[in-house]
Amino acid sequence: MIGRRSRLSILLAITLILSNIPWLVVAGEGIPHFADLRNGSFEEWTDDIPDYWNGSITNIPLSGVARYTDSAHSGSSSLQLINTSGTGRRFTTQGYQIYSGVEYTVSYWVRGKGDIRVRYHDGDYKDIGGTAYYSIDSAEWTNIEVSFTADTTYSDTQLILFVRNTDAARDHLQVDDVQITYVGEIPDPEDPEPEKEYITSLQNKSFEIWSDGKPEAWVGAATNFAASRILPYTADSHTGSRAVQLVNTGTSHNRFTS
Repeated sequence: MIGRRSRLSILLAITLILSNIPWLVVAGEGIPHFADLRNGSFEEWTDDIPDYWNGSITNIPLSGVARYTDSAHSGSSSLQLINTSGTGRRFTTQGYQIYSGVEYTVSYWVRGKGDIRVRYHDGDYKDIGGTAYYSIDSAEWTNIEVSFTADTTYSDTQLILFVRNTDAARDHLQVDDVQITYVGEIPDPEDPEPEKEYITSLQNKSFEIWSDGKPEAWVGAATNFAASRILPYTADSHTGSRAVQLVNTGTSHNRFTS
């Protein structure tokens, strides 16, 4: 029989594990919504990079990213992208929250010479409006709008400007006034109800219900404790009449899962 201090340590560990299960966190809390795209006008720059852009999956060389002041659709500057190769390169935003079932429309203005289309990344690369590029060859600003309906909820979604075949004859490609709008309902981040539902979804968290010597809704497929080392403990409990006692006197970790 293990000592009281060891028992309390195990019970504390279980409490900490339960309190840190990922699905207790409200999705998207503190993360800007995809439609709240920042610096789509490319007026704010730091160290020659537009603020809130140059996301983690950007793969265009930063030598191909520049502030362009000779022409802007609005304001005083636009984004110049340079990629003369025939292989598409990505310049992306920072991460945003996206919601499944919501329809998003991406609008942007472009001029210069080269090919461009937009995509997004929600854990996988997704096309918006098909896989065809828009071939641009004009000094006039052209508006492009494409739409998609999100098929997943994801908290690190990046919008991708995908370019190739840019040409110095028209200063490559310039992009300005990128905006995202949406149609549909998104969760209210102030609403505490989803968190309450998730917390109460864990069954038999008080370890009051046992069958065949095991706590019901526990001893999941990933458990590697021997059944003889998972015991009801009635000498002390935080609530109710019992707790679970886990016995592992070895130096290797064992798992006890729901």
